[in-house]
Amino acid sequence: MENNIIKDKNTNSQEISEVLKVEIGYNQDKKLFYLTLTFIDEFQKEYTETNENSKLLQPLLYWMLFSYAKKQNVMLTHQDMAIAKFRMVDYWNKESDFKLTQELLFFNESGHFELKINGQNITINDMIFLKSKLSVKELFKKYFICFVPSDVKTAQQLYNKKNADKYLLEHFEGFYFNISE
Repeated sequence: MENNIIKDKNTNSQEISEVLKVEIGYNQDKKLFYLTLTFIDEFQKEYTETNENSKLLQPLLYWMLFSYAKKQNVMLTHQDMAIAKFRMVDYWNKESDFKLTQELLFFNESGHFELKINGQNITINDMIFLKSKLSVKELFKKYFICFVPSDVKTAQQLYNKKNADKYLLEHFEGFYFNISE
């Protein structure tokens, strides 16, 4: 997907007023991981911009995690949430003349976070390939408990760390195997 804007670091940056679509994947031809956002700027003009990288960096992993969670109607919570949100926004803002803010990107309900974008407007391409990366598996393992339904958390007493660790050992591989776009 081609960018429809030319980056000029000498121009003043513009604020993004709404993110409409997110696409994450791996471009096999270019051998690059990518994040594409379609958004409206402060002047109500629509743009599509892509951030590409040869390495699967941690912020892009967070974009993938949040995107998958949104598609599953899951809100994420973790002690590292502030770092994750900061790194996602920073990752985008370093490469783009159009600036994101955490307030624009995330909905917060008592420390449980999700993207404000409609889950139907999120695409994760090449999920099988992405899942083959150890860093993807480790991040999903770290946030696995967020994907467990509340009734199961209560019944299995997963708010207790020992019980949660045991549940993770017994159930994570099945969960991870079944992740698809």
